[in-house]
Amino acid sequence: MDKKVTAGFLLRCARYGIAAVMSLCGQAGALAEPIALSAFFGPPEIGTVALSPSGKTLALTVPGKNQRMELVAADMEQQPLRFRSLAWLTGYDVASIHWLNDQRLVFEVYDSQAGEWAGITGLWAVDADGENARMLIDPYWGGFRAVVPANRKILPSEWILHSVAGDGSDDVLVVERGWSSFRGVETARLARLNTHVPNPVRLSIGAPDGAQTWFTDEQGRPQVVEARSGGKRRIFRRGKDAAWHELASFDVSGVDGWSPRFVLDGRLFVTTEAQGTAGAQLRLWDSEAGALRPEPVLRASGFDVGDNAHPIVDSPSGQLLGWHYQLDTVYTRWLDATMASIQSVIDRALPGRLNVIRCNVCLSAKRLLVVSYSDRVPPVFVVLERETGKLTSIGSAHPDIDSAAMGSRSFRRIQARDGHGLPVYLTRPAGSVAGSGAGARPAVLYIHGGPHSRVSLEWSHDAVPQFLASRGYVVIEPEFRGSAGYGVRHQVAGWRQWGLAMQDDMQDALQWAIAEGIVDKDRVCIMGASYGGYAALIGLVRYPDAYRCGISWLAPTDLPQLVRDQRGAAGMNFARALAIDARIGKEEQLRDTSPLHRVAQIRVPVLAAWGVDDQRVPIDHGRSFRDAALAAKVELEYVEYAGEGHVWMKPSTEIDFFGRAEKLLARTLGRP
Repeated sequence: MDKKVTAGFLLRCARYGIAAVMSLCGQAGALAEPIALSAFFGPPEIGTVALSPSGKTLALTVPGKNQRMELVAADMEQQPLRFRSLAWLTGYDVASIHWLNDQRLVFEVYDSQAGEWAGITGLWAVDADGENARMLIDPYWGGFRAVVPANRKILPSEWILHSVAGDGSDDVLVVERGWSSFRGVETARLARLNTHVPNPVRLSIGAPDGAQTWFTDEQGRPQVVEARSGGKRRIFRRGKDAAWHELASFDVSGVDGWSPRFVLDGRLFVTTEAQGTAGAQLRLWDSEAGALRPEPVLRASGFDVGDNAHPIVDSPSGQLLGWHYQLDTVYTRWLDATMASIQSVIDRALPGRLNVIRCNVCLSAKRLLVVSYSDRVPPVFVVLERETGKLTSIGSAHPDIDSAAMGSRSFRRIQARDGHGLPVYLTRPAGSVAGSGAGARPAVLYIHGGPHSRVSLEWSHDAVPQFLASRGYVVIEPEFRGSAGYGVRHQVAGWRQWGLAMQDDMQDALQWAIAEGIVDKDRVCIMGASYGGYAALIGLVRYPDAYRCGISWLAPTDLPQLVRDQRGAAGMNFARALAIDARIGKEEQLRDTSPLHRVAQIRVPVLAAWGVDDQRVPIDHGRSFRDAALAAKVELEYVEYAGEGHVWMKPSTEIDFFGRAEKLLARTLGRP
């Protein structure tokens, strides 16, 4: 990384002491001019941040040459901080960072300038001082900046990182995926890999057929595996005799039974939804009784806490210190009094925000990394000095965001028209909270993708709600039936309900906001991506009088074709084919809920876009919809983005698209 770039980065983002942290929260008040689109959709000033186990070295990713995210590091013992480049790749961006010990780390990559996004891939290792760099897993192409011998040993791209060994060594655990042209990933073979001599040592010899998901103990030894074969999801545990013993078996296409989550101190933690409850709990498997223990470790009525709970473990001692988990927002529950006290100190210093402590050596490290954010504040990275209690600001992921101009987000539970419980997130623009006298405002009904996913609570995953709120719009995000995170009943209620009860839920959320006096019923648009893009289009058909415009991107428009494509991808995997039918529906049921076949009923302006290289929703969905809309004389602004897939990776794409969206909203809803 160029030293001038590093210096500018530090001057802009880092000042020392808690006053600087507070200044990054935008205390100066709302800006007179709207915040630039690039502040929401451009690359972050800081991407991933990781502190070495003892707290000596800080590693992070920042924009480097050729718009690629670069890995840099600084010695925390030296002030002021002086960042040095550890890795820059010509064809990739550095993504995740994992410290093996205080001297060595590994990282994976992604390609922000690729077409169809292939996910995080490849693996490299490098010392904290930049020495002994080595490519371990080939990411398909591209090259590490360091010179490596032509006869180097590199694992092919079928391998992926599983986890770090966890014992302080220079080793990682990796998985070799066994592929089938008909069924995708069929097996996953676990191995241990030294990051200096990448010769994998197999750990999965003798594993059950169809082994796919591995769970290891604190020393990186395989303890539990979930296998899929014969239409069954089978769970095995390794016994003292080193043999694999089956614990349970469930139908692979259903949602019944329980699933392993992790192994700690010899105890198997699982997630399951108990009969008569709503939401997955975290529970323990009783090895002696051969059954789940009745009392949950974590539970929360109406939320799947078991599916997203993450243990906080002190690596040297193996002590379970607490939990991170997500309900209506992100929570930390400390079991350790020392860490609870530290949390209290941080929360008092940084009030009104979520202050998430990230640590592996939690009880003895000199420093702890804190990620501080809220509904209005993008992530700010802070380092706590344990001895002095001093908080040092490293910087903000999005320093150009003024939090005073951001909206306030809240969570509600309402009832759908049939009495079904419906969670809803509501983001209200600055100055429009209850009691402000602002009255009903124009709004956007924003639908998440999936549909088996949930509303994102983190800026790094979805900046759209705050972008809309910054322009003065109320944002309604319904967790319609079929959404994840709220129990099996809520999820299953969405099966085969594309464009039907799921769409009614969205409309019921809008009607609730109107009845509450929050939203002006005559100034509403609907928007979303992927499944949300589909819902935006079919919403204009189902409820033509409710919206003044529709904004859709990456949307499947022909559901029968979508099912044919997905069944074709499933090939001979009967269980996957059944799951497609169960969740989406059979082809003959879907024509009436396909936007392509009902486009003539759309009566308002539409902005719709697709990626030319999209493999999940091929461009034909967009082009067919465009042609049908043209024939029906629908007012359509149609956009294709070359070199983009189903996940848009280029900031220029998002800046262009949301600039178009902003103009359409202003034209149809008026400026608030």
